Amino acid sequence: MLENTDWLDEGTKRQIKEKVNGITTYFQYPKELLNDTYVSDFYAGLTFSNESYFEKEMIVKKWSTDVSFSRLRKSSDTEEWKKRIRSIDFNPLGNSNGFPHLFSHPLFNRDRPA
Repeated sequence: MLENTDWLDEGTKRQIKEKVNGITTYFQYPKELLNDTYVSDFYAGLTFSNESYFEKEMIVKKWSTDVSFSRLRKSSDTEEWKKRIRSIDFNPLGNSNGFPHLFSHPLFNRDRPA
């Protein structure tokens, strides 16, 4: 597309290519995920031993349901998560993009079908 642009001179096209090729992309994760104690406490009720895959799947589903029910009628900071999900940052000084972890593999991958 850039090559077919006739209103830009070659020097500008070269600078655009260098700028685009130099963009760094990183994915942002909630700070809580870097806290081992927080993560361990969150998953404390989830334990496995020698169950089959199906049994493990059922254990995870029950645990997940229990966690969801335990949050009923409790206040939560949904605004914080909404900001994290929507926020894509561009840092012009660092020539970098920051995407929420929601946009990372396995949910999004350029090799996945559209």
